[in-house]
Amino acid sequence: KDAQILGEINIGFTRSDPERKIFNNIKYSVSLSVLLVIIFLIVSNYFIKINLINPVRSIVRIAEKIAAGDLSHVEINIKNKDEIGLLADTFNKMAKFIKDIVINIRQKSEVVSSSSAEMSANIENLNKGAQAQLQLLSESSASITELSATINEVSNNIQSQGSSVEAISSSVEEMS
Repeated sequence: KDAQILGEINIGFTRSDPERKIFNNIKYSVSLSVLLVIIFLIVSNYFIKINLINPVRSIVRIAEKIAAGDLSHVEINIKNKDEIGLLADTFNKMAKFIKDIVINIRQKSEVVSSSSAEMSANIENLNKGAQAQLQLLSESSASITELSATINEVSNNIQSQGSSVEAISSSVEEMS
């Protein structure tokens, strides 16, 4: 009953030590969780960039080339099996279709240009032929006019000779 204190043993725990350990455990857990979330975000960002952003940028670059009129090297090499891959395949089909249309238009315009040049040459030849025929017609008209004048002159000469023959005939009759 009468207790006498012989000494004191201090274990090293204070009343706040368990609370501090809990706080340190919570701080460690939160820090680790934040670090894991940051690593997850970095890895997710990398995969999003590789699988989404880079393919879309590639499609945009090719679309800009096509919009500028450059149809060379317009194939997109994306092998994804998702919506981006489907978009790339559809875009490649569209680019090929546009390229085929442009090639077809160029070929047809070359044919039209060639035909136009040929028609122009034919029209020029027709024009030259018409000019030559007009010249010949003009020369023929002059010849016909000259021939008509000559015929009139011959006719007048014949009439004049006919009158002279009648006069001679009358003179011969009177002499006989």
